[in-house]
Amino acid sequence: MEQKTNSKGLTARILGGQPTAYQKIIVWFMLLTLLLWPIGIFVSVFFWDAPIQSSIDEISRWGVTLTIWLYPIYLFPLIKLWFKLSKRMGMTWLFYLCPLIPVVVFYLFLSLASNVYEERKPEGYDPSTYKSLNAMYALDANQVYYGNKILEGADPSTFKVLSGNYATDMHHVWYNDYIIEGADPASFVVLKGLHYAQDKHRVYYEAYGTAIRDFNTLRHKNMENGMYNAFHTDGTTIYNPKLLPMPTGTDFLTIYRVKEYRDWYADKERVYYENRLLSGANPQTFMIFPSHYVNEDYVSDNNLNTEYSHDGNNVFYRDSLMSGVDVASFICGYDFVEEQSFAFDKNRYYQGTPNPRIEKLRQDNGM
Repeated sequence: MEQKTNSKGLTARILGGQPTAYQKIIVWFMLLTLLLWPIGIFVSVFFWDAPIQSSIDEISRWGVTLTIWLYPIYLFPLIKLWFKLSKRMGMTWLFYLCPLIPVVVFYLFLSLASNVYEERKPEGYDPSTYKSLNAMYALDANQVYYGNKILEGADPSTFKVLSGNYATDMHHVWYNDYIIEGADPASFVVLKGLHYAQDKHRVYYEAYGTAIRDFNTLRHKNMENGMYNAFHTDGTTIYNPKLLPMPTGTDFLTIYRVKEYRDWYADKERVYYENRLLSGANPQTFMIFPSHYVNEDYVSDNNLNTEYSHDGNNVFYRDSLMSGVDVASFICGYDFVEEQSFAFDKNRYYQGTPNPRIEKLRQDNGM
């Protein structure tokens, strides 16, 4: 009997019984999905970027987030329980549905949040003519709505959505709920496969008009990696992903975005913040500080800051060199309780004010 137990393979030990060949494949497939778990953790951070609309919204976000965060913890019990259930019911094929369970839970929380949002209607809307145009825009016979609020100045009879963010009527062009001043609705188009747009006057990045007249006259770099990593040139001026002109001397061949969704760029010689030179920064050692998010009972640092960076010797605030900062002990982040940013090193505070949560963070880092 002991020899038989020792001869059990890893899959059998995980399941607590002898699986079929197909069940082994399912188990190993689910174990391999653990390799994607760090990516899921990273993506889940962005679920909390938008303001919380209701308690149901918050519950749904926590449900989606915890489904991802706790995946390695509940995966093995889930596999074993589902195996026993399929065996008890005499339905071997039932085990093949096991990989779908986390997906279904994730989808249910996501659907709950979406359904609650869809059920919200603007105050005073006309139920007989009301219709949703996309996730944010809706209209009835009298008004156009953005996020359940009246879109002032919009004409419902000529209003149309061009993409998820852009819309027009006979008089105006909107990016979300902002009127794009000077944009021509008759010639305004969203460039295919991008969030850039153009009319007969100029090219637009989100709600902002640029100095570029025609996007088709530019040469591009990294367009295959998405607009947020792309650079453009007309042969004289280089433009960053936000279509801002870069300083003279920027090297088009080697420029890149330091980190996705952050506004630092570098080429072989220099570092830039947005379209401004970060004087003295070394591109070979340049890094963005982690951002410490402080709440009542926890601190996370799984994201990068949007304002502070360093090159090993110097600390920068956006495009400015900070003097006298100790790089090794420098910490920055955001206090959600006080709703304020903070930055400090072992010597002093540069942003924000002391409080028990931040002082504990200082003590935990040996300051």
